[in-house]
Amino acid sequence: MGRAEAEVQYLILGDGVQPYLLARVRWPDVAQAISEDCPGWLDDPGLFDLPYEPASQRVSRGRAAEIAAEWGAQLPLASSTGFSAPRIRRIPPTWSDLVPVERWSWSLERVQTVRPPETSPLPQSPEDSPGSSNGHGTPRPE
Repeated sequence: MGRAEAEVQYLILGDGVQPYLLARVRWPDVAQAISEDCPGWLDDPGLFDLPYEPASQRVSRGRAAEIAAEWGAQLPLASSTGFSAPRIRRIPPTWSDLVPVERWSWSLERVQTVRPPETSPLPQSPEDSPGSSNGHGTPRPE
């Protein structure tokens, strides 16, 4: 495994000035995050999807250390593991639109989360056309 592949990525949710979640991720062994009101590093395998989340932003190790310090925490060593059992298993993960139990789990109830920009809807399929009432693309006989 090359050096670049082995480095821990630091990611935030929220804007760069006011993040609400700080995560450290390295496949397959590091998936941890903290929030301002939950400053202990917690494991969550769903964090492995965070680098692909449109609402997440990658930050430097230095910026991650600053955020952690503001929240009363320190960055763990790159090789350290988490301090708890995994949080919540979400399928699929939706980091930009957390469900209430996830917001509670990460102590984010009071935080306004960021939603990714809306994409244009997919073209309507024949099965969904107004002329179809049986879901097979053909009108139902009257």
